[in-house]
Amino acid sequence: MSYRFVKITSYYREYLEYYYKTYPNIKNNSYNEQLQHLFEQEYGWSNYYQKNLSSIGVDAHEIICNARYLQEAWAKENGVKQNGKLLIIEQLKKIKPDVVFFQDTSLFNGEWILNLKETIPSIKKIIGFRCSPYSKEQAEMFKYFDFMVVCSDQFVNELTKYGYKLYEINHAFENAIVSKINSDNKQPKNDFIFIGSILSGAGFHSQRKKLIETLIEKNVNLTLYGNVPEIGAFDLFSRQIAYLTVKLMKKLRMKALVKSLPLLNKAINLNSLPQKNTISENLKEKLHSPIYGLEMLQLLNKAKITFNIHADISGNSAANIRIFEATGCGSCLLTDWKPNIMNFFEIDKEILTYKTDEECLEKALWLLEHNKEREQIALNGQKRTLSEHNYYNRALKLNQIILEELKTL
Repeated sequence: MSYRFVKITSYYREYLEYYYKTYPNIKNNSYNEQLQHLFEQEYGWSNYYQKNLSSIGVDAHEIICNARYLQEAWAKENGVKQNGKLLIIEQLKKIKPDVVFFQDTSLFNGEWILNLKETIPSIKKIIGFRCSPYSKEQAEMFKYFDFMVVCSDQFVNELTKYGYKLYEINHAFENAIVSKINSDNKQPKNDFIFIGSILSGAGFHSQRKKLIETLIEKNVNLTLYGNVPEIGAFDLFSRQIAYLTVKLMKKLRMKALVKSLPLLNKAINLNSLPQKNTISENLKEKLHSPIYGLEMLQLLNKAKITFNIHADISGNSAANIRIFEATGCGSCLLTDWKPNIMNFFEIDKEILTYKTDEECLEKALWLLEHNKEREQIALNGQKRTLSEHNYYNRALKLNQIILEELKTL
């Protein structure tokens, strides 16, 4: 059974700002030129599902919905005056997909998903993806997807209570970019590196911040690249007032009114009172600006050890993309222990894990002192990722799920 597939992706705003600052003239290029150039940066999932599904005969497409100049180019070339979600509809009308996969279920959910099927009759199945913190209100808006794909059994367990049909597809690594990572790699060498965000709020990175602060206090030579946003005093106060107002209006059964007010609608998805994201001066001094895409992967390739700790929402499940990026790039992974980590790697042979701050410190120091053993672990981990945890295998699984779902029509 053949089908036409579209994945709609939102890139992090910070990355797009970085991208357009780095390549200011790219906005003058055609849509296809801009799209290809963005893919070549190897950011996030890039177009790995589109490429690998295409390799097995699926008519697959990718839309980066929030890349402003890219989308403006498409609209201009196709004589369309719409933007935002309305422009997405125009693009889908042109492609006429059978299956649509929304990677961003914070932006795309609710009745808009239901209306999409009515607007575009070719669509038979709409898939939602989730692998990040969400509010109860957001979870309830996932009901309009035909089924959801999640990145770990933790999300399966949590979202099952809503009665949704769920499939677990773990993150992965794209084998085809190994040669690009090794080629012309001018990134600095690092002994021990962490790349990622430190965000405040329920489900995010409180444990991560605590452990990183501890490692810095112990004078571990940990190099940090990441996003640690600091909210201004006025902005923080405004968010707190909005959160408390929404909480009160919910109790007064005024939820519909909240949704109609733009200033309050964003706050409806907050799980807790917004707090200032405070970090130590020592951490600030260690922190480098965020790094993305191919440059980030090359940096991992040059690191002896990649440190990883999951977001709070991960619970007891190893899930994040960094475990596959680090091993795929050939770095030795030191990650927090989770019961399911053994489903992916053999501990002490392909990766190292820790259960406490002390164990993390001890193993980091041991790895730095034992070059031969560390290099062998890194090599074993890379072999495992390239053979099993690659996007081709994940695309095969997604394809099988879609085919089974289409049979139910």
